[in-house]
Amino acid sequence: MRERHRTDGRRRRRAGAWAVPWVLACASVAAAQEAAPAVRGLDRGELARAVDEYLRVATVPAEPGAWERVLDRLTLFGDLRLRHESSLELAGAPDRHRQHVRWRIGANYELAEHLLAGARLASGSADDPNSPHATFGDALDGVELSLDRAFVTWRPKGVDGAWVTAGKFGHGFYANPVYGELVWDGDVQPEGLLAGYRREGTGAIREWTLRGGKYLLLEQGGASEAAAIVAQAACGFDLGSGWSGTAALGYYDYGDVTPDGSATLLGDNNGNATVEEGGVVTDFESGFGIWNPILGLTTTAGSRPLSLGAEWMHNARAANGADGGWAVGVAWGQAREEGDVRLYYQWQVVEQDAVFSPFAQDDFLFATHHRSHAFGVNYQLADGIGLHLWALVSAPEESEGDDSDGWRLRLDLNVKF
Repeated sequence: MRERHRTDGRRRRRAGAWAVPWVLACASVAAAQEAAPAVRGLDRGELARAVDEYLRVATVPAEPGAWERVLDRLTLFGDLRLRHESSLELAGAPDRHRQHVRWRIGANYELAEHLLAGARLASGSADDPNSPHATFGDALDGVELSLDRAFVTWRPKGVDGAWVTAGKFGHGFYANPVYGELVWDGDVQPEGLLAGYRREGTGAIREWTLRGGKYLLLEQGGASEAAAIVAQAACGFDLGSGWSGTAALGYYDYGDVTPDGSATLLGDNNGNATVEEGGVVTDFESGFGIWNPILGLTTTAGSRPLSLGAEWMHNARAANGADGGWAVGVAWGQAREEGDVRLYYQWQVVEQDAVFSPFAQDDFLFATHHRSHAFGVNYQLADGIGLHLWALVSAPEESEGDDSDGWRLRLDLNVKF
């Protein structure tokens, strides 16, 4: 009996130990039930939104590091070209076969919201701005590099579409859509100041653009300078039925290109008429004030875009009758994405003083005083990688001697990155 009483006592003590927490839990539930009406209007969606708002305010985003801020404002770009070139049927010279390389790398950096700085390095001789191509086969010497761009562009606040660029920069004028380097070689990077203004049009006028500036050609200590005033007005328009186009009128006023008898630019002459005194070339025969109207039309009505280009040149300051030139061409297709194909052909006639030869194209055998064909095909191997097979056939314009056609054949591998 004593053992049974001891067992019953232990059971009662254990039951008493569990009773206290159970009573407290019941009391807590009762209290919560009594308080429930005070928060009955707050649903789970409101609670989630309140938590999200608290986290949003409480979480402070990490400040980007110095290098992250630099990289956000920096844009890098470049290209590489490998070229095989054959020049055939040259008057009084043997055929020539050469391999070239062109390498360029540049960067643009956003200094501020409306201020951009840019620079670019290019291969080729710094003394020949028309060609950044280096020729292989110079006893395995290295390739020369030079700074061919260094500029700042300002876009003023409150004047949408306006910009001013100073330094050494790209020419930037609208060009013939088929082949557009007859008046200004695309490799020549001018120096000086260029301003522009672009504005959207209404109706059939898509946009119009004005450009103008002063290019510094020659600076001399204790003597006069040489400069060119350049300007272009361009208008983009839509004709309906898939047709669109651009019409532009440019003007290049070269001023005095031999100031105080300087022969610097005269030494870069590549076909313009000259004056001789005692067997020595002393000046250009003509001045140079070149008008350059351009018309480009494109239709996307077919399976591939079709572009037509027409261009005229007239030197209003020529001292002889060799003051004009023109070009007409057609291009079918495009070369942008993998598998794209572009075919083109252009015919041009350029009289001797129609362009200023030191800054005109150097693709043909002649920079000026020629009649020529240009035709070729572009094939895009992949995005940013393309092949260009082209031929340039030319002969002297109204030559009194050998006027047979000379050929220049090229195969280019172009890589952009």
